[in-house]
Amino acid sequence: MNAPLAELRGVSRLFPIPGRRGAVLRAVDGVDLAVRRGELVGLVGESGCGKSTVARIAAGLLPPSAGRVLIDGQDVAALPAAEGRAARLRVQMVFQNPHASLNPRFTVEEIVGEAVRYHRLVPRDALAEHVAAQLLRVGLDPALRRHHPHRFSGGQRQRIGIARALAVRPDLLVCDEPVTALDVSVRAGILNLFLDLRDRNGLAILFISHDLSVVGHICDRVVVMYLGRVVEEGPVDALFERPRHPYTQALLADSRSALPEGTVPVRGEAPSLAERPAGCPFHPRCPMARPDCRREVPALRGVGEGHRVACLLAG
Repeated sequence: MNAPLAELRGVSRLFPIPGRRGAVLRAVDGVDLAVRRGELVGLVGESGCGKSTVARIAAGLLPPSAGRVLIDGQDVAALPAAEGRAARLRVQMVFQNPHASLNPRFTVEEIVGEAVRYHRLVPRDALAEHVAAQLLRVGLDPALRRHHPHRFSGGQRQRIGIARALAVRPDLLVCDEPVTALDVSVRAGILNLFLDLRDRNGLAILFISHDLSVVGHICDRVVVMYLGRVVEEGPVDALFERPRHPYTQALLADSRSALPEGTVPVRGEAPSLAERPAGCPFHPRCPMARPDCRREVPALRGVGEGHRVACLLAG
Protein backbone atom coordinates (compact mmCIF):
# COMPACT_ATOMS: atom_id res chain seq x y z
CA MET A 1 0.00 0.00 0.00
CA ASN A 2 1.32 3.47 -0.85
CA ALA A 3 2.71 5.74 1.86
CA PRO A 4 0.29 8.06 3.69
CA LEU A 5 -0.32 11.50 2.26
CA ALA A 6 -1.42 12.84 5.66
CA GLU A 7 -0.92 11.22 9.03
CA LEU A 8 -1.69 11.87 12.69
CA ARG A 9 0.70 10.16 15.08
CA GLY A 10 -0.15 9.92 18.76
CA VAL A 11 -2.26 13.07 18.57
CA SER A 12 -3.99 14.31 21.71
CA ARG A 13 -5.89 17.50 22.44
CA LEU A 14 -6.67 18.88 25.89
CA PHE A 15 -9.09 21.68 26.77
CA PRO A 16 -9.31 23.39 30.18
CA ILE A 17 -12.61 22.83 31.97
CA PRO A 18 -14.16 26.21 32.93
CA GLY A 19 -14.60 26.64 36.67
CA ARG A 20 -12.42 23.66 37.58
CA ARG A 21 -8.91 24.87 38.32
CA GLY A 22 -6.28 22.67 36.69
CA ALA A 23 -8.86 20.25 35.29
CA VAL A 24 -8.71 19.36 31.61
CA LEU A 25 -10.93 17.58 29.13
CA ARG A 26 -9.05 15.13 26.92
CA ALA A 27 -11.06 15.46 23.71
CA VAL A 28 -8.60 13.40 21.66
CA ASP A 29 -6.33 10.81 23.25
CA GLY A 30 -3.39 9.32 21.36
CA VAL A 31 -5.02 9.05 17.94
CA ASP A 32 -3.14 7.51 15.01
CA LEU A 33 -4.79 8.06 11.63
CA ALA A 34 -3.54 7.98 8.04
CA VAL A 35 -5.05 8.95 4.69
CA ARG A 36 -3.44 7.93 1.41
CA ARG A 37 -3.66 9.55 -2.01
CA GLY A 38 -6.95 8.85 -3.72
CA GLU A 39 -8.39 7.27 -0.58
CA LEU A 40 -11.75 8.11 0.99
CA VAL A 41 -11.57 7.40 4.73
CA GLY A 42 -14.63 7.55 6.98
CA LEU A 43 -14.27 8.69 10.60
CA VAL A 44 -17.30 7.67 12.65
CA GLY A 45 -18.58 7.66 16.21
CA GLU A 46 -21.21 9.16 18.48
CA SER A 47 -21.52 12.92 18.99
CA GLY A 48 -18.81 14.13 21.37
CA CYS A 49 -16.35 11.33 20.63
CA GLY A 50 -13.73 13.75 19.24
CA LYS A 51 -14.32 13.44 15.48
CA SER A 52 -14.57 17.18 14.81
CA THR A 53 -11.52 17.89 16.96
CA VAL A 54 -9.53 15.37 14.92
CA ALA A 55 -10.83 17.02 11.74
CA ARG A 56 -9.65 20.46 12.83
CA ILE A 57 -6.25 19.14 13.89
CA ALA A 58 -5.83 17.36 10.54
CA ALA A 59 -6.79 20.54 8.67
CA GLY A 60 -4.37 22.69 10.68
CA LEU A 61 -7.13 24.76 12.31
CA LEU A 62 -6.29 23.48 15.80
CA PRO A 63 -2.84 22.54 17.12
CA PRO A 64 -2.48 19.21 18.93
CA SER A 65 -1.53 19.25 22.60
CA ALA A 66 0.70 16.26 21.91
CA GLY A 67 1.65 14.18 18.90
CA ARG A 68 2.49 15.11 15.33
CA VAL A 69 0.72 15.96 12.08
CA LEU A 70 2.66 14.81 9.01
CA ILE A 71 2.23 15.62 5.31
CA ASP A 72 4.21 13.29 3.04
CA GLY A 73 6.14 12.15 6.12
CA GLN A 74 7.17 15.67 7.16
CA ASP A 75 6.15 17.09 10.54
CA VAL A 76 4.23 20.25 9.59
CA ALA A 77 5.03 21.99 12.90
CA ALA A 78 8.77 21.51 12.34
CA LEU A 79 8.88 22.98 8.83
CA PRO A 80 10.18 26.51 8.13
CA ALA A 81 7.39 29.09 7.99
CA ALA A 82 7.00 29.23 4.21
CA GLU A 83 7.12 25.45 3.79
CA GLY A 84 4.68 25.02 6.67
CA ARG A 85 2.16 27.35 5.02
CA ALA A 86 2.50 25.47 1.74
CA ALA A 87 1.98 22.13 3.52
CA ARG A 88 -1.14 23.40 5.30
CA LEU A 89 -2.62 24.58 2.00
CA ARG A 90 -2.51 20.98 0.82
CA VAL A 91 -5.20 20.11 3.39
CA GLN A 92 -8.49 22.00 3.20
CA MET A 93 -11.71 21.70 5.16
CA VAL A 94 -15.37 21.52 4.15
CA PHE A 95 -17.60 22.48 7.08
CA GLN A 96 -20.88 21.04 8.23
CA ASN A 97 -23.14 24.07 7.99
CA PRO A 98 -23.03 25.85 4.61
CA HIS A 99 -25.29 28.61 5.97
CA ALA A 100 -22.72 29.58 8.62
CA SER A 101 -19.42 28.85 6.85
CA LEU A 102 -19.77 31.40 4.01
CA ASN A 103 -19.29 35.13 4.61
CA PRO A 104 -22.68 36.70 3.77
CA ARG A 105 -21.01 39.98 2.74
CA PHE A 106 -18.82 38.38 0.09
CA THR A 107 -19.84 37.40 -3.40
CA VAL A 108 -19.21 33.84 -4.55
CA GLU A 109 -16.24 35.09 -6.57
CA GLU A 110 -14.72 36.66 -3.44
CA ILE A 111 -15.43 33.58 -1.29
CA VAL A 112 -13.82 31.14 -3.71
CA GLY A 113 -10.96 33.42 -4.73
CA GLU A 114 -9.98 34.98 -1.40
CA ALA A 115 -7.35 32.41 -0.31
CA VAL A 116 -6.05 32.10 -3.88
CA ARG A 117 -5.52 35.86 -4.04
CA TYR A 118 -4.00 36.06 -0.53
CA HIS A 119 -1.47 33.30 -1.22
CA ARG A 120 -0.85 34.52 -4.80
CA LEU A 121 -1.46 31.10 -6.28
CA VAL A 122 -2.48 32.45 -9.70
CA PRO A 123 -1.74 35.77 -11.44
CA ARG A 124 -4.24 38.51 -10.63
CA ASP A 125 -5.51 38.67 -14.20
CA ALA A 126 -6.20 34.91 -14.16
CA LEU A 127 -8.13 34.85 -10.87
CA ALA A 128 -11.60 35.23 -12.38
CA GLU A 129 -10.95 32.39 -14.80
CA HIS A 130 -9.62 30.21 -11.97
CA VAL A 131 -12.72 30.86 -9.84
CA ALA A 132 -14.99 30.06 -12.79
CA ALA A 133 -13.16 26.75 -13.29
CA GLN A 134 -13.71 25.76 -9.65
CA LEU A 135 -17.42 26.56 -9.86
CA LEU A 136 -17.75 24.41 -12.97
CA ARG A 137 -15.85 21.66 -11.19
CA VAL A 138 -18.52 21.47 -8.46
CA GLY A 139 -21.46 21.80 -10.83
CA LEU A 140 -22.28 25.51 -10.49
CA ASP A 141 -22.77 28.09 -13.24
CA PRO A 142 -19.88 30.61 -13.24
CA ALA A 143 -22.38 33.27 -14.33
CA LEU A 144 -23.60 33.28 -10.70
CA ARG A 145 -20.20 34.22 -9.28
CA ARG A 146 -21.20 37.80 -8.44
CA HIS A 147 -24.18 36.74 -6.33
CA HIS A 148 -24.11 36.58 -2.52
CA PRO A 149 -24.69 33.36 -0.55
CA HIS A 150 -28.29 34.20 0.42
CA ARG A 151 -29.28 33.70 -3.23
CA PHE A 152 -28.40 29.99 -3.09
CA SER A 153 -29.95 26.83 -1.65
CA GLY A 154 -28.22 24.80 1.05
CA GLY A 155 -26.86 22.31 -1.47
CA GLN A 156 -25.54 25.08 -3.70
CA ARG A 157 -23.90 26.79 -0.72
CA GLN A 158 -22.13 23.55 0.19
CA ARG A 159 -20.87 23.31 -3.40
CA ILE A 160 -19.52 26.87 -3.02
CA GLY A 161 -17.74 25.76 0.15
CA ILE A 162 -16.24 22.80 -1.70
CA ALA A 163 -15.16 25.08 -4.57
CA ARG A 164 -13.46 27.38 -2.03
CA ALA A 165 -11.54 24.40 -0.63
CA LEU A 166 -10.56 23.15 -4.10
CA ALA A 167 -9.41 26.58 -5.27
CA VAL A 168 -6.05 26.33 -3.48
CA ARG A 169 -5.35 22.96 -5.16
CA PRO A 170 -5.32 20.72 -2.07
CA ASP A 171 -4.36 17.05 -1.98
CA LEU A 172 -6.69 16.25 0.93
CA LEU A 173 -10.19 17.43 1.83
CA VAL A 174 -11.31 17.11 5.44
CA CYS A 175 -15.12 17.02 5.39
CA ASP A 176 -16.81 17.43 8.77
CA GLU A 177 -20.39 16.10 8.50
CA PRO A 178 -20.70 17.81 5.08
CA VAL A 179 -24.21 16.54 4.25
CA THR A 180 -25.83 16.50 7.72
CA ALA A 181 -27.33 19.99 7.40
CA LEU A 182 -28.68 19.36 3.88
CA ASP A 183 -32.05 18.12 2.72
CA VAL A 184 -32.13 14.42 1.95
CA SER A 185 -32.96 15.23 -1.67
CA VAL A 186 -29.63 17.01 -2.26
CA ARG A 187 -27.31 14.79 -0.21
CA ALA A 188 -26.79 12.26 -3.00
CA GLY A 189 -25.53 14.96 -5.36
CA ILE A 190 -22.90 16.14 -2.85
CA LEU A 191 -21.80 12.57 -2.08
CA ASN A 192 -21.46 11.82 -5.79
CA LEU A 193 -19.36 14.97 -6.15
CA PHE A 194 -16.93 13.69 -3.51
CA LEU A 195 -16.71 10.33 -5.29
CA ASP A 196 -16.07 12.09 -8.58
CA LEU A 197 -13.31 14.23 -7.06
CA ARG A 198 -11.64 11.08 -5.73
CA ASP A 199 -12.02 9.06 -8.91
CA ARG A 200 -11.23 11.76 -11.50
CA ASN A 201 -8.68 13.84 -9.62
CA GLY A 202 -7.16 11.37 -7.15
CA LEU A 203 -8.15 13.62 -4.27
CA ALA A 204 -7.84 12.13 -0.79
CA ILE A 205 -10.83 12.70 1.52
CA LEU A 206 -11.30 12.31 5.27
CA PHE A 207 -15.07 12.07 5.66
CA ILE A 208 -16.41 12.63 9.19
CA SER A 209 -19.92 11.33 9.76
CA HIS A 210 -22.26 9.67 12.24
CA ASP A 211 -24.23 8.07 9.38
CA LEU A 212 -22.79 4.62 8.77
CA SER A 213 -25.01 3.98 5.77
CA VAL A 214 -23.37 6.91 3.97
CA VAL A 215 -19.89 5.84 5.08
CA GLY A 216 -20.51 2.29 3.90
CA HIS A 217 -21.60 3.59 0.51
CA ILE A 218 -18.72 5.94 -0.32
CA CYS A 219 -15.68 5.11 1.82
CA ASP A 220 -12.74 2.78 1.19
CA ARG A 221 -11.72 2.50 4.83
CA VAL A 222 -13.36 3.30 8.18
CA VAL A 223 -11.96 4.54 11.50
CA VAL A 224 -14.20 4.24 14.58
CA MET A 225 -13.73 6.56 17.58
CA TYR A 226 -15.03 6.31 21.13
CA LEU A 227 -14.27 8.79 23.93
CA GLY A 228 -11.42 10.38 22.02
CA ARG A 229 -9.70 7.12 21.06
CA VAL A 230 -9.63 4.95 17.94
CA VAL A 231 -11.22 1.60 18.84
CA GLU A 232 -11.35 -0.05 15.40
CA GLU A 233 -10.25 0.61 11.84
CA GLY A 234 -10.23 -1.37 8.64
CA PRO A 235 -11.39 -1.71 5.04
CA VAL A 236 -15.06 -0.83 4.78
CA ASP A 237 -16.16 -4.29 3.62
CA ALA A 238 -14.27 -6.16 6.34
CA LEU A 239 -15.36 -3.82 9.11
CA PHE A 240 -19.02 -3.77 8.06
CA GLU A 241 -19.23 -7.52 7.48
CA ARG A 242 -17.30 -8.58 10.57
CA PRO A 243 -17.02 -5.77 13.15
CA ARG A 244 -14.74 -6.90 15.99
CA HIS A 245 -15.27 -4.20 18.64
CA PRO A 246 -18.54 -4.29 20.64
CA TYR A 247 -18.94 -0.55 20.09
CA THR A 248 -18.62 -0.90 16.30
CA GLN A 249 -21.16 -3.72 16.44
CA ALA A 250 -23.55 -1.42 18.33
CA LEU A 251 -23.12 1.43 15.82
CA LEU A 252 -23.82 -0.91 12.93
CA ALA A 253 -26.82 -2.38 14.75
CA ASP A 254 -28.29 1.11 15.15
CA SER A 255 -27.80 1.85 11.47
CA ARG A 256 -29.36 -1.44 10.40
CA SER A 257 -32.05 -1.72 13.11
CA ALA A 258 -30.75 -5.23 13.75
CA LEU A 259 -27.90 -6.65 15.81
CA PRO A 260 -25.15 -8.67 14.11
CA GLU A 261 -25.57 -12.36 14.88
CA GLY A 262 -24.20 -13.40 18.26
CA THR A 263 -23.95 -9.88 19.76
CA VAL A 264 -25.69 -8.34 22.76
CA PRO A 265 -27.21 -4.82 22.91
CA VAL A 266 -25.00 -2.11 24.40
CA ARG A 267 -26.36 -0.46 27.51
CA GLY A 268 -26.30 3.14 28.77
CA GLU A 269 -24.80 6.30 27.31
CA ALA A 270 -21.22 7.40 26.78
CA PRO A 271 -19.68 9.05 29.86
CA SER A 272 -18.32 12.57 29.75
CA LEU A 273 -14.86 13.05 28.28
CA ALA A 274 -14.03 14.81 31.54
CA GLU A 275 -14.83 11.63 33.50
CA ARG A 276 -13.11 9.00 31.40
CA PRO A 277 -13.24 5.56 33.07
CA ALA A 278 -10.08 3.62 33.89
CA GLY A 279 -9.09 0.73 31.67
CA CYS A 280 -10.93 0.23 28.41
CA PRO A 281 -13.03 3.38 27.89
CA PHE A 282 -15.96 1.26 26.67
CA HIS A 283 -16.08 -1.25 29.53
CA PRO A 284 -18.91 0.45 31.53
CA ARG A 285 -21.25 -0.10 28.56
CA CYS A 286 -19.82 -3.31 27.17
CA PRO A 287 -22.03 -6.40 27.66
CA MET A 288 -18.95 -8.65 27.44
CA ALA A 289 -16.59 -6.75 29.76
CA ARG A 290 -14.26 -8.82 31.95
CA PRO A 291 -12.41 -7.71 35.11
CA ASP A 292 -9.21 -7.00 33.16
CA CYS A 293 -11.17 -4.62 30.88
CA ARG A 294 -11.57 -2.35 33.91
CA ARG A 295 -7.80 -2.19 34.43
CA GLU A 296 -6.08 -2.38 31.06
CA VAL A 297 -6.29 0.12 28.19
CA PRO A 298 -6.25 -2.06 25.05
CA ALA A 299 -3.90 -1.12 22.23
CA LEU A 300 -4.88 -1.38 18.56
CA ARG A 301 -3.77 -4.76 17.19
CA GLY A 302 -4.19 -6.51 13.90
CA VAL A 303 -7.06 -8.95 13.37
CA GLY A 304 -6.89 -9.13 9.58
CA GLU A 305 -5.35 -7.41 6.59
CA GLY A 306 -5.49 -3.69 7.35
CA HIS A 307 -8.00 -4.39 10.14
CA ARG A 308 -7.12 -3.37 13.71
CA VAL A 309 -9.14 -3.31 16.91
CA ALA A 310 -8.55 -2.08 20.48
CA CYS A 311 -10.33 -4.80 22.45
CA LEU A 312 -9.01 -7.44 24.82
CA LEU A 313 -11.70 -9.85 23.66
CA ALA A 314 -10.93 -9.70 19.94
CA GLY A 315 -8.88 -12.73 18.97
